Amino acid sequence: MKRTKRHSVSRIETHIRKGVTLTEVLMSLLIMSIGVVSLVTLFPISTLRVIEATNMTNATLLRYCAEARIDAQPSIVFDPDSNPATNHLGQDYVVDPLGFVVFGKIGGTPTVFGTNPPPASVTIPLPIRYPGSTSIVSEDDARQLVASTDTFTEQGDGRIVAGTYSSTSVTLDPNMDLSGLAGLNLATTEVRAILFDPFKERSEIRRLTAIRQPAPHTISWTVPLPASFTDVGRVMVATGDEYYTWMLTVHRQPSGPANVEVAVFVKILLTQAAEQVYSAKLVPTVPGTSNENNSVTISFTGDKPTIRRGGYLFDTKNCRWYRISAITNTTTTSISVTLEDSIRKANTEDLNLDGALNPKEDSNNNGVLDSGEDVNGNGRLDGAEDSNGNGVLDEGGVIVFPNVVGVFPIETKIP
Repeated sequence: MKRTKRHSVSRIETHIRKGVTLTEVLMSLLIMSIGVVSLVTLFPISTLRVIEATNMTNATLLRYCAEARIDAQPSIVFDPDSNPATNHLGQDYVVDPLGFVVFGKIGGTPTVFGTNPPPASVTIPLPIRYPGSTSIVSEDDARQLVASTDTFTEQGDGRIVAGTYSSTSVTLDPNMDLSGLAGLNLATTEVRAILFDPFKERSEIRRLTAIRQPAPHTISWTVPLPASFTDVGRVMVATGDEYYTWMLTVHRQPSGPANVEVAVFVKILLTQAAEQVYSAKLVPTVPGTSNENNSVTISFTGDKPTIRRGGYLFDTKNCRWYRISAITNTTTTSISVTLEDSIRKANTEDLNLDGALNPKEDSNNNGVLDSGEDVNGNGRLDGAEDSNGNGVLDEGGVIVFPNVVGVFPIETKIP
């Protein structure tokens, strides 16, 4: 019998796929786009955080500078107008050298906040603003006291005229134009020169004390260059920009000491619009509630004030600062905000926020001065909220100062 050999093993062919499907491509793009979008979103946020951190760092440094100035010259706080210091006992007032000289005292246009005392026509209580010293007679004087230079703007860059080098001066190339600095007060505005050696291996920075006009300009400084700095090749001239300034709010105790707050501004706006006073009623506690009040409504006509979360309100009657934590409601005539801290002191006579002058002698609420209700015997129904007795429900006011970086309370100062 003939046997036939059978093959039980079959050949299996394997195909290797070369490429990806469209579905896989789309999934990859989706995953990558999520990551890229998340990364791109971080850039503007990180930029804002860097700016905020820079502002707060510089504001903190300037706050310590202001306190050091107060410690060295206490009269800034206790005798801000060179009158007897006892005149200010128990008062709340502002020490603002820069604002004082800008608004109406030395040129400029007076404003209600800039006059001392405020005009009688103003119904909203306003603080008194003092210069801090009678030696401050110009805007340059004030800026030298309260301003801090943060950045520098280049005004010119070039080489020097050969053979003009000395340890305290050089003459610049005639093509280098510094005419924009003509008439600048170098004592109050910082103008500095960055001097490089011919090989650009080292540099020295000097604050300029003189600039000869016109070109060729010879620039001079006071502190000599070191002996090892044998020559100057290139010079860059730059002016300092005053970004940060301070003002003080002072709360004098009747016994003499003062509680002081330092408000630091970045690029302060010295305009009447920036110091617009708006009607706003601040009361510590709303009657009938157990929680302290931290809400306020600001009334306005015309342009809406620039209010932002994290900004500050200034109570014009009590010279107190409040930081805004949220904007709760906005209409064409009012803005309601929530404050980070509870209101510490009332600035209005409308203590129950009902818009009416509540009588204190009307025990049965019939609107008539009944027998026995005339407590002080003056023949009229006195209002419990009419603290000054003028028969009017006086309003409170706030200023929405723009560009406030921070408000820093400092330790109590003793005269």
